[in-house]
Amino acid sequence: MNNARKKLLFLDGLRGLAALYVLVGHARWLLWEGFSTGYATHPDHYSLAGKLLVFGLALFRWGHEAVLFFFVLSGFVIHLRYATGLKRDPAYRFGFAGYLARRARRLYPPMLMALAITWTLDTLGARLQLPTFLHTSAYPVINANIGSDHSLRVLLRNLVFIMNPVFGSDGPLWSLNYEWYFYLLYPLVFLIERRSIRMASLALVALSVLGYAPVWPDALLWFRGVCQLMIVWWLGALLADRFAGRLTVRYEKVAWLMLAPLALRLPSLLPWGDLVMGVGFCGLIAFCLALQDRGWSLAGLARLQPLGEMSYTLYVVHFPILAFAGGFLMKHNGGRLPEHFGWVAASVGFCLAFAWALHFVTERPFLPGAPKLTMPAAAGQAPEPQ
Repeated sequence: MNNARKKLLFLDGLRGLAALYVLVGHARWLLWEGFSTGYATHPDHYSLAGKLLVFGLALFRWGHEAVLFFFVLSGFVIHLRYATGLKRDPAYRFGFAGYLARRARRLYPPMLMALAITWTLDTLGARLQLPTFLHTSAYPVINANIGSDHSLRVLLRNLVFIMNPVFGSDGPLWSLNYEWYFYLLYPLVFLIERRSIRMASLALVALSVLGYAPVWPDALLWFRGVCQLMIVWWLGALLADRFAGRLTVRYEKVAWLMLAPLALRLPSLLPWGDLVMGVGFCGLIAFCLALQDRGWSLAGLARLQPLGEMSYTLYVVHFPILAFAGGFLMKHNGGRLPEHFGWVAASVGFCLAFAWALHFVTERPFLPGAPKLTMPAAAGQAPEPQ
């Protein structure tokens, strides 16, 4: 088991990079004037280096798609424990109470901290009359995507992971709606999978098809996406079955799936584009596992373990910080965001430092067996099962 954990340390690196990708993408459109609303109207204001940054940072505009990697990874990590148990004993039983307690302990502390930070910064931003929170900025994309609902009803819904809408400005919380209900559905899928992996997979395909049905009751629309994307989460679980030895397909064959998004070019434009991206991320993880089987070292990714350890806290707290900073810049810059990327870089650095310090309170103390309030584990140290 310890050898298996060490072999999977690269997943922490990938998880951290995905969270960093989302952070940079959000900082790009919350703290820079933008392409169509800025650069395209005065490209002569930019140096050659500035122009390279404009087009280079455009690669960070697929933040929504990057979140799908978290779903695939979650399916792998959660199911690996049970896939290993089933490989050892086909009658392996599922302890629902302990499982649910572990999942709640993992999700709630960072989320509660994020809700508190969101309310504090949103309230302060409104009192300071920052355009971000008044929806009066010169940037339609900001006005349309910064939430402002702080009602008790929305808060209570968010506390049971119904994130439609999210509380205040913290838009990235939308994904927790999916993650929590994937967790709740998983024990039912496990009961089927204990009998047949194929039957469980077909059941989730049917659930996904149901999610894409054209008519859904308004009261259940928040659950529609869960039905659609549970199959993406399950792709990670199938990789866990392969890692545990319950499936025998070669990683190389699965790795080709990472080309699926490229083959379809712009999956975000397709009604089932999220599924395509999930398939691609499944292939990416399989590709990494295939490299390891061939003797390649993924130590570079393993060294990013500290970034992965704080990735959940970073993901849920960064957005209200960036929204506040963007509003502050606009108010003190004639209603405009900067033409340079200095504030983007500064905000990314601040959010990383803030999340790193905060995760010792919101994450580390709640992981089984993890040392409390200490420095992150070295890259070669095996993580505890989650």
